[in-house]
Amino acid sequence: MKPHLIIGVVVFSWLVGSANADEPFTLFRFQTHSPHEEREERVYEQVEVDSKGHVKVKLQRDSQPKEFEFQMNPDELAAFNCQIESAAVFEHSAPWRTYWDLHGGDTFEIERNQDRQVLKNVDEPAVDPLRSTAHKLVRQAEVTLSLKSGIECGFVAGAISSGSGGPEVFSPRLLMEPLRDAIASCDDLQKLEWGLEEIADVVSPEEWLGLISRIWKTANVKKRTLWLNAMSHHPFYDNIPKSHLWISMPFLLKVLKDQADAGAQLDQLGDKAYSGVCRLFGTLHYQDSIPVLKQLSANGINRETQSSARAALELIQKPRPQER
Repeated sequence: MKPHLIIGVVVFSWLVGSANADEPFTLFRFQTHSPHEEREERVYEQVEVDSKGHVKVKLQRDSQPKEFEFQMNPDELAAFNCQIESAAVFEHSAPWRTYWDLHGGDTFEIERNQDRQVLKNVDEPAVDPLRSTAHKLVRQAEVTLSLKSGIECGFVAGAISSGSGGPEVFSPRLLMEPLRDAIASCDDLQKLEWGLEEIADVVSPEEWLGLISRIWKTANVKKRTLWLNAMSHHPFYDNIPKSHLWISMPFLLKVLKDQADAGAQLDQLGDKAYSGVCRLFGTLHYQDSIPVLKQLSANGINRETQSSARAALELIQKPRPQER
């Protein structure tokens, strides 16, 4: 081997070793367990994260343990690194303040090269962000595994929305595909609304439109009726972002026009669904819907839809209070 190649290998090895030494941790473990007074301690949940951001979660609350794995993206890993650095567990010299809980406790185990810290039932503000993140990783596993096992999307209500408390899961992006699949197969109106509200809170208007139009194309008549009922009735359209609501209007208008052109007799649920779309257009004063609403007003095949179309026309054509 040439001398300069030997030097290059040595320098590269030194750089790799330096990078590893600078990592805030090499392995992170977190687990929740049963109370101290039980003779045999039981582990309920276990989280393991390595320095590359690979996550393993094991749920052991019943007789059949469940496991979930995923890879953090660079930003998520950087945030996790920051929380460990901020906790300064390897620099902490004073005794940790601990807590006792009748219902159980938790344990942190953090390794950095040859160093290892085990924190059991620690009650310190410095580790609270890590505890919160660990619980979000557990919730991530719960929701993902539940969606994939066929539990309907109502189970995720509040899990990924960005309300005042933020998402309940660590990475909402990873729930998009299983949630889309759950929404597509959902047959319960209330659970469908919950699922749509959740996903609308974290996707762009364009992604939202793509979702509903893609599922609509493959849905049968029963499923389409359910979707129209969900999207056109209060309070659903007040619970999603206005940008998502308005980008849906041309799509819903085409759906209504196709029905008007077909002039087909609807069953009771279908009549209710399409009349709901008419009322939504009236509530929003959606001017582009006027020609289709006139067409439906003159068609007496579906009485509830006809009545709602006439009422919507009156609302749209009536000047708004501020316009008088």
